Amino acid sequence: MSTPVVELRDDDECQELETFLVERIYQFNAQATGYFDGRLLAGRLRSEAGEVIAAFSGHTWGGCCLLAHLWVHEAQRGHGLGRALLQAVEAEAAHTSNRPR
Repeated sequence: MSTPVVELRDDDECQELETFLVERIYQFNAQATGYFDGRLLAGRLRSEAGEVIAAFSGHTWGGCCLLAHLWVHEAQRGHGLGRALLQAVEAEAAHTSNRPR
């Protein structure tokens, strides 16, 4: 049996493939568990000039929350913005997990 050749992808194709995988894994997990409550979760804070100075992304599913990314602009660190983002994530995750399934 020969070893299959794995195709490595460029940045654009990586994003497409990640989207494909997330959708397929969600479908499988939802069918296997009966939880169809998955939601993307993201938020941001902007400066008065409209620039993004802090943001997060992740998702909720099956009563759980996964925070994949959290970023605060270097000049804005130490001012409680990260804490504010985390509190928003926690509040939304709690709200989402209390919804009827």
